[in-house]
Amino acid sequence: MTVPNCSKRAPKKPYPEFPLFAHNNGQWTRKVCGKLRSFGPWADPEAALKKHNHEYPYLKSGMEPPEVTFGVTIKQVCDSFLAYKEQEQLAGQIGERHVKDLHAAALLLADVIGRERVVQSLAPQDFHKLRIAIVGKHSPTIAKNLITRIKSIFGHAVKNQIVDKPVAFGTMFDPPSRDQIRKHRNRKPKQLWEPEQVRQLLEAATPTLRAMIYLGINCGVDCSDLCNLPKTAINLKSGWLDYPRAKTGIERRVKLWPETIKAVRGYLEVRPETESRQLSPLLFVTVHLNQWTTNAIVHEFAKLRDHCEIELGSFIWFRKTVQTIGENEGDTIAVKAVMGHVDDSISSHYRQGVDPKRVVRVTEIVRSWLLGEEVTR
Repeated sequence: MTVPNCSKRAPKKPYPEFPLFAHNNGQWTRKVCGKLRSFGPWADPEAALKKHNHEYPYLKSGMEPPEVTFGVTIKQVCDSFLAYKEQEQLAGQIGERHVKDLHAAALLLADVIGRERVVQSLAPQDFHKLRIAIVGKHSPTIAKNLITRIKSIFGHAVKNQIVDKPVAFGTMFDPPSRDQIRKHRNRKPKQLWEPEQVRQLLEAATPTLRAMIYLGINCGVDCSDLCNLPKTAINLKSGWLDYPRAKTGIERRVKLWPETIKAVRGYLEVRPETESRQLSPLLFVTVHLNQWTTNAIVHEFAKLRDHCEIELGSFIWFRKTVQTIGENEGDTIAVKAVMGHVDDSISSHYRQGVDPKRVVRVTEIVRSWLLGEEVTR
C-alpha cells in the first residue's frame, strides 16, 4: 500500500467551482451524505472529477456506484445515432424538423446524465432523474415524444452493436399515459382557426405568406412541407397539388382552390430569381436567396399574427383546421388522403386509391367554411 506523502502542501482547486477539495490523504475528496469520499490523487484532478461525476448521483441517493468506469459513452451513442439520421435526411427519408427534434433529445440526455457517462453504467435511477427533468418542464405530449426519441437512441446503439446489451430503463422512464395526454389537451383551448381570423391573416399577409397560408388551409401542408415544396409539385393549369408528405411518405393529391392558384401566381411574380441548383427547383425562396426553414416561417407568421392583433395561433393550426372541418362531412378516408396520414387499417391494404371527387369534396367543404358561403360542388 502506498502511503501518501502528507508533507507536501495540498494544491488549490483548479477553479473555484471545482466540487472537490484536496484532503491531506493525497486525494481529491468530497463529503457525501455525511461521509468523506475520495475520487483520485491530487496529481490528476481531471480524472478525479470524471470519477466524481459518475459516482456522485449514486452516492447522493445512498447507493454504491457500479464498477464500470470505461466503455462506450453517451456522447458516442448520440453521435452515431445523429449521424445516421442526418444521412436519412440527406436521402430524403426524413425531414429537417424531425432531425432537429432528435438533436434536441440527444442534447437533453447528455446534459442531464453527462456526455462522458459510460452507457454500461446506466441504471433505472438515472432514467428516473431524466424523466423528472422532462416531465417537470414539458407538456405530456412533448414529454412522450422526448422519452420515445431518447429510447430510440439506445435502441439504435443495441441494433448496431455499439453496445452489447440493452439499457435497463426500468419502469420509471415510462412516457405519460394516454389518459394524462388527453386530460392535458382537454384543459387547453382548441387549436382551431375561426374563418374571419384566416381571412384577416390573408388580407394582411405578404405575397409569400399569403401563398403559404392558402396552401396550409387548402391542402393541410405544414412548415416543413413548404420549406421543401418543389415547383413541380403544383400544377397551376390543372389545379392540383401532387406532393407526398415528407414525414410519412404517403402520397398526397389535393385539389387547389382558385384563390390558392391566384395567391401562388401572385407570389411567383415577386419570387427572387436564382440559378442555384439547390434553390431553383423550390417554390419558396427567401429574399436573401436562401431556403426557407421551419423556424423562419414560424417567426414570420408570428409577426403577421401579432400585426393582426390575434392573440393565439400558429401555422400548424391550419393543418388542424383542415382535419377538423374536413371531417365534419364524415369522409375520414378522403381527409386522410388530403392530410397524408398513415392508414394501417385492413381496408387500406385493399383500397386501390381514393376517388378524386371525394378529395375535391373535402377541399370544397373547407373552402365553404372559409368563405362563409355555400360553394357549388
